[in-house]
Amino acid sequence: MNDKTYQKLVEWLNQAWFGLPDSEHLMDAIKAVYTTEEAELLIGFPYKGAYLEEIADLKNLSEKELLPKLDAMAQKGLVWKNFKNGRPRFSINDAFFVLA
Repeated sequence: MNDKTYQKLVEWLNQAWFGLPDSEHLMDAIKAVYTTEEAELLIGFPYKGAYLEEIADLKNLSEKELLPKLDAMAQKGLVWKNFKNGRPRFSINDAFFVLA
């Protein structure tokens, strides 16, 4: 596991309205919920909904490669998926929602 990746994710999650409490157990909780791949993908992920193609551009991934990853993270509750004009939109769920 890459602790730097997880630390960057914590820093990104701390930009949400709720943030994360300082705790000696925080990193263990983050590692229990997010895989390293998920953490890498979610660093810099929009808090405000963005279309799949926007996120693909942001993350330099193809939509075909990205969609199954985002769908799996939506199933876990790490991201929120909705549709606007028949097109999928995603936003990161803040830590309050994920870790509660």
